[in-house]
Amino acid sequence: MPRGSSIPSARLHLRAALGALCALPLFAFGPCRSSDTPTAGDDDAPAVAAPETGGATGAADTTPADVEASVVPAATEAAEATGEAPADAGAGPGAESPAEAAARLLREALVIDLHADVVYQVADRGRDFATGDGEWTLERARRGGEDAQFFPLWLPRSDTDRAASLKRHARTFQAMLESAGDQLALVRTSAELRERAARGALSVLLGMEGADGLGDDPENLDPYAALGLRYLGLTWNDSNAFAEAAAEPREPPGLTEAGRALVARANDAGVLLDLAHASAATFWDVHRLSRSPLLVSHAALRALRDHSRNIDDLQLLALARTGGVLGVVWHSGFLAVLPEGRTRVPLETLLAHYDHARALGAGAALALGSDLDGGIRPPEGLDTIAELPLLAAGLLERGWSEAELRGLLGENVLRLLDAADAAVDGPRPTREWPAELSCAGAPSAKEGGRLSDRRVLDGPELAPGTVLELQWEDDGAATAATLEAWGEPGTRLAVGAEPAGGATGETATEGGAETDAVELLVGSAGSGRLELTAEQLAARRMTLTVRPRATRDAAPDPAAAVRLGELAVWLRGTVREY
Repeated sequence: MPRGSSIPSARLHLRAALGALCALPLFAFGPCRSSDTPTAGDDDAPAVAAPETGGATGAADTTPADVEASVVPAATEAAEATGEAPADAGAGPGAESPAEAAARLLREALVIDLHADVVYQVADRGRDFATGDGEWTLERARRGGEDAQFFPLWLPRSDTDRAASLKRHARTFQAMLESAGDQLALVRTSAELRERAARGALSVLLGMEGADGLGDDPENLDPYAALGLRYLGLTWNDSNAFAEAAAEPREPPGLTEAGRALVARANDAGVLLDLAHASAATFWDVHRLSRSPLLVSHAALRALRDHSRNIDDLQLLALARTGGVLGVVWHSGFLAVLPEGRTRVPLETLLAHYDHARALGAGAALALGSDLDGGIRPPEGLDTIAELPLLAAGLLERGWSEAELRGLLGENVLRLLDAADAAVDGPRPTREWPAELSCAGAPSAKEGGRLSDRRVLDGPELAPGTVLELQWEDDGAATAATLEAWGEPGTRLAVGAEPAGGATGETATEGGAETDAVELLVGSAGSGRLELTAEQLAARRMTLTVRPRATRDAAPDPAAAVRLGELAVWLRGTVREY
């Protein structure tokens, strides 16, 4: 997928602008500001196991104290020092640089991050969350331009009594709210959040990371829903009584009977289901059961970093097409394979994950999902939430529109909160899910097994006349199906119910001329979809014959190979009632 053509100049501009962004006054980045700016706090307690990596990483406050307040001169001086023009060189007088536009947007937009493990840091390490040295503090949130932050309740493995641990962390959360006064208040709805943001007040929303504190009874969710819980992560790294975790595969995979009941109970309470740590099987089970759109609060993209904690493109498309949201995590280990000796990725690596999702057509499903204070190693330059303006400037530098950025910063999350509330008494929606697909006629780079992912073909070049035979499984719940293909624009696939002549490798031609088979065309965006017939759905098999690539300015070359990368059969039906 494209990463943008101006990455070198973007890198230069962003590094130069960081100091100037951080030097702007605290009230420059958003409505959540107060005149009584806190002072620095005490050092934190010794490191213990942290939610993501098993070891906490400290984050020094790298904000310079005496840098220039003007963004444009800072970028220009850095460019002159290297002999390279700044990214906004040539703009007319008074034109905004990406850094200045980011500062303005963070003043105007609603800014929400989906995941920071602050409650754990306070409950288990005694950290000062107002002015301490954590990656997220009240003081740093103001400087970063935040309006709201989700705090999940995460339970360390050392707490063997999981129910007691959950109650202890919930009490810590309530004590934090009491100590913060009006500086930080719990909200549940988008309307409450907007009201506080309009008067410059910071909000917090409550999440739960792992349902093991609920034991094995879905009814144990009720008191936390009454407390204001807005999302429930079914698992952390350990599978539990409700669901299979990505880090601990088991048989049978996916949801248990109790897990299916918990999904229904969460829907009834308006609590979002968070699949950040769930296995692919759990993801698709919940996708087919939940009336509400889904949340993945903090993960990255498997297309760029093949890690079990990340989601693949098919899961991302399912989120985007049903109103769900992905918060892109800041942990370097989930963003890229790090070279020896490196512990953090450059900021551009994080931005590339956003770019990939946008190129796939899933930009409206994106949000912030930092996972700060969760033992992560954030990208260089994003040491704390205070450096959030640098991320916004980076996306503007790469061509993101202000409307897209406003969605990513917070509006997409607000829409999701509204959708969860509407789903409490709403109808059962229609869902698409991927069939487990086999393909004869071309080698595959995707191993079978536990992932219900699209089919990835090795080759990538296939000669016209190549016949691919697809077969898939269906549990009988589907009432319709769609074939989707990704590849070189102009790729044409003749779709039939049975192999031509009964053997793979034959062409769908008669006397050298193409037959009148139904055709799927890969469009300019690199994908194409075709609704299957009832007969094809019932047969659970079909053939695809590669045809010469369609070109705009010349007749198709009958001998030129085409690039066909990936295939999926989406099954469709109404969300099942538990």
